[in-house]
Amino acid sequence: MTLRQEKLNILFKKLIAQFVQNNVGDTLVAITDVHIAKDLHNANAYIAVFPEDSEKTVLSIIESKQKELREFLKKNTSIKTLPHIIFKIDTGEKHRQKIDALLSNK
Repeated sequence: MTLRQEKLNILFKKLIAQFVQNNVGDTLVAITDVHIAKDLHNANAYIAVFPEDSEKTVLSIIESKQKELREFLKKNTSIKTLPHIIFKIDTGEKHRQKIDALLSNK
């Protein structure tokens, strides 16, 4: 990963978190990671949603606001080509919580 990609990952993580915080409502949503492709055309944003039973609702809200998100990112960055952002549930966080729960029960 190039230095530029790393900087963009950090910037997009921060900006996406700001956007989601202002547009999702009462549900707690954390942007756990962002991976921008080398060609800068696509990006995967990983989210953790609390409570977990509202994951699908949050994903549908975020996906319905893709156009607004792109406008927000365009306004707050100087990048020529904005990547298409694909949101995914961060399953790593779920697995970590399950392992923690199993270990605390022993």
